[in-house]
Amino acid sequence: MSISANREGVFAAAVGVILVAVFLITICCYQLSSNSGLKNERVGSSADVRWYEIGAPMTASCWVTDSGGNPMSDIKVHVVNNSGGGIATTASDGSARISLDEVEVNEICVNEVDVLNRPNANWRNNPSVANGLTIRIIIKDKRALGITNSAPQNTTIQQK
Repeated sequence: MSISANREGVFAAAVGVILVAVFLITICCYQLSSNSGLKNERVGSSADVRWYEIGAPMTASCWVTDSGGNPMSDIKVHVVNNSGGGIATTASDGSARISLDEVEVNEICVNEVDVLNRPNANWRNNPSVANGLTIRIIIKDKRALGITNSAPQNTTIQQK
């Protein structure tokens, strides 16, 4: 084996290592910038979800409204984490409070239909209920979420 053949082998190995590193960095950057990244909102076809890390520790305070800002009652909200999470039904003012045993929030479902899915929330710690979590869910497609009670309430929740 000649010296030039050995140099070519080392060079090819170095190029391979660099390409793998660039590929891994690209995947990480994509994950952080995509919808499953660090944004605090998800715009969807059936509902928009926004969250703010504020409130009572280890509690998700949910507010469900229609697209006109009218509170929606009798809506089942399920905040999912690694241990199952918690479920509550909204009151007449559109609110529901859910106490959780773990800080991460992997999914939020309305009437068991996914409106937020963040499978990597446990290592990103976003969103987290550690310091409380306020969640605003704006329903855009009632039929897609299995909502049949379409009579709006008389009060409107003020947007922050």
